[in-house]
Amino acid sequence: MSASSGADLNAIPLAAVERIEILSDGASAVYGSDAIGGVVNVILRKDFNGAELRYGYGSTAITGGDLEDVSGLFGLSTDRGRLIGGAAKSSRGMVYTRDQIGGKSMGNSTYGNNYFDQFRRFVDDPDNAGQQIPQGWVRPVPGFECNDAANPGFWTQSTGNCSFDFNSVAANEASVDNTSLFVRGDYQINDDWTVYMTATNTRVKTFGRYAPVPGVVQASNGTS
Repeated sequence: MSASSGADLNAIPLAAVERIEILSDGASAVYGSDAIGGVVNVILRKDFNGAELRYGYGSTAITGGDLEDVSGLFGLSTDRGRLIGGAAKSSRGMVYTRDQIGGKSMGNSTYGNNYFDQFRRFVDDPDNAGQQIPQGWVRPVPGFECNDAANPGFWTQSTGNCSFDFNSVAANEASVDNTSLFVRGDYQINDDWTVYMTATNTRVKTFGRYAPVPGVVQASNGTS
């Protein structure tokens, strides 16, 4: 599928999947021009007799991204027809940046409660007594306590500017919760006619939290 009309693989019930075929080479002769870079085929089950219950859980060494899936499946097949159905639920937890290797370092964003001053100033260098460093045109908003507990995530840089630690709230991967019901079958009426039926109801919920988008708001002189 092309990027503009790609299929949501999260909407495919995991319990209904028999196997996944990956063709790394181009297969445009079989699947069309969209398959020039390779093909991923998700093959669904057809022949299945009996019932199956399955539960799986996966936990990562680093906090975040735990996996859990549970499914129930039933199937019936004869010489002339097949019927398979079931229910599945799977979930993946959110992976926060702060929990990953290197995620404890504070994110640095000069867009955190600052304003741009047209006058360049110099301030005392906290690391070198008697020396001064340029403060630049970015200055903290007056009256805003950057290190106040009421404003978590904000911290003061050595230049005096207020910065926002986006690593404390951003996520590397969103959480996914998938619930689905499905029934599919076929029946051969005679040598010339076969009827097919597929019904699927899927709900996919995702939630992601990423670094805030920087933005600048302009205010005229004298604005209160």
